This record gives sequence, structure tokens and C-alpha cells, in this order.
Amino acid sequence: MLHIFNMGFSATGVRSSPTALSHRASKRAVALLTGFLDAELKKAGIGAIGVHELSPGLVLTDLLLKDAEGRDRMLFNAVAETPETVAAALVPRIRTVSGSGGLLRYQPVLLMVARIIASKFGYRKGRFFDDEGRWLSP
Repeated sequence: MLHIFNMGFSATGVRSSPTALSHRASKRAVALLTGFLDAELKKAGIGAIGVHELSPGLVLTDLLLKDAEGRDRMLFNAVAETPETVAAALVPRIRTVSGSGGLLRYQPVLLMVARIIASKFGYRKGRFFDDEGRWLSP
């Protein structure tokens, strides 16, 4: 079976991302396209192609950090991850996926919400950024 993996944004992710409008709109469109493509393939009886959406969450990349302000970066301490951490979790799942129409999410939305709430009480404070939003050396 051939598998197609698209990386899109959830509706929540598109509203909370500090990235440029064009990036958010195109990533949300990719998420919707993935669902439509899966439905079209199933309707046509094509079962040899699996279509899946990847949801890595907030990943500390240059694109994410480019437009992020200090307040955004404080949130990143609580919920963002390095590309290596996300890849280590998602790649094994990608390699063993079956069927079609699946969503492979790095972390559940409720966990992200809990981490944001906990960050108000110091959870993961200073993990990647200091109180001014400056990058802390690893």
C-alpha cells in the first residue's frame, strides 16, 4: 500500500500560531485537502493508497520562531518540542501505519492544554526561553 502523509494545522493550531497568515492558511488548507482526498479515494474504491494527516504540534523551527514575540516564546516552553523529539515519536508510527484516513498526532490536544495551564504555575519555565523570550543555550 502507498501512503501519503500531509502536515496540516488543526483549527486550534491555525488560530494560535504566530506564523504568517499565508503559512497558516495554506497549512489549514492542506489539512482539509487530506480529508477530501481520503474521501474521494474511498468513494472511487481505491484502497491501495492511504492518506494521512500528521500533526506534530509546535516544533521549534526557524519558521515558528521568525514571527514569535516574547509572549509566544513563553508558551513554547510549555508545549513546543525540538524537531528531533517530534521525529523520534512520529517516525516509528509513520513506518507502521495501515489503512487510510488516520491522524497521527504528536501529543493530544488535552495534554497541550494541561501544559499551558501548568505553565502559569512555572511548569517548564526556562526550558527553551528566558522570561524575556531570549533563547537559552542548550
